[in-house]
Amino acid sequence: LTSPLLLERARTLGHGLGGAIFDSCPAYMHADIAVNVITQHTRSAPLRSIMLCGFHTWVGSAVVVSPCIKTPAEAFWEQMMADTSGIPALYIYSTGDTITDAQALEELIATRSARRDTDVRAVDFGATSAHVLHLKTDQTRYVAEVEAFLADMGGGRKAGPNVATPMSKAKSNAKRH
Repeated sequence: LTSPLLLERARTLGHGLGGAIFDSCPAYMHADIAVNVITQHTRSAPLRSIMLCGFHTWVGSAVVVSPCIKTPAEAFWEQMMADTSGIPALYIYSTGDTITDAQALEELIATRSARRDTDVRAVDFGATSAHVLHLKTDQTRYVAEVEAFLADMGGGRKAGPNVATPMSKAKSNAKRH
């Protein structure tokens, strides 16, 4: 919860919000990671060049003024580290993620866990699971971890035959064709 308004809203909800599940996030946005994202996910070469030029200009200006102000990434991460919402959290991530810095995320998880003010869980899908593809990498483990978290939060419901997951929908659609 990075916004003071959202943090206040979460506090006023009390136990209405059973928990938060973070899949491949939050991510501390390092400049080199942002460059990789732009490079890997922008198909148009001219657009990629424009985006990289703009990004490098922004980073350059941030370096010049950084002694005076925090970058948006620094401010975001500081708020994440200082989260005292008391909302239980499940962090699903992987050390193989090229976008989310697993080491920074593990530091965040350790910081939140050390406060002992709420249930904080972490599931590392290892070096072979890419950014936001953990469900696809190991659906059984992913669903089991999420179900266990939801059940412990009081709102769990087993993903039985009447509860569709993205993978079950894809299989069902494939059978029809």
